[in-house]
Amino acid sequence: MKTATNAPKSIQKNGKSGERTLELKSIIIACLAISLLGWLRLEQAVYNREWLSGLVSSIFPVYLSISGFIWGTAGLAEAVALWFNLKFAHQYARAMIIIMASWFWVERIYLTRSQTGWSNLPFSIIFTSVCLVYAFVVLEHPHQKHYFEKNLNQDEHKIV
Repeated sequence: MKTATNAPKSIQKNGKSGERTLELKSIIIACLAISLLGWLRLEQAVYNREWLSGLVSSIFPVYLSISGFIWGTAGLAEAVALWFNLKFAHQYARAMIIIMASWFWVERIYLTRSQTGWSNLPFSIIFTSVCLVYAFVVLEHPHQKHYFEKNLNQDEHKIV
């Protein structure tokens, strides 16, 4: 049941209207972890470029470097957007969650060459599914919706 402030009653009672919840902070931390892994991937691709070139092709280290840069930048941008509640944060987060999960599986399917690389397939499927469900449940929860709408409502009341 909503009141005149468009916030759920549970938010109005405890006075935490528009604050980041622990669940949202966990998503922000996950984004920062993804960003760190992306930057480490870039660093390792540059550091081990000669060895990596001998594995598959000379383009492989370039791909790892570019994808590491993209993951690092995207994860950091997503964390910053969520933390500062930028206008596009909610839509960007949902899109990036889908893109990152898809990219992970495309890489896994096309770049895994050995049978040992497939040994933890059931865990990977379950872990990816749980992470996707958790992220979307958190982003669509009324507390988060109110947090994201706070920024949009402030812009509507500005006089141009």
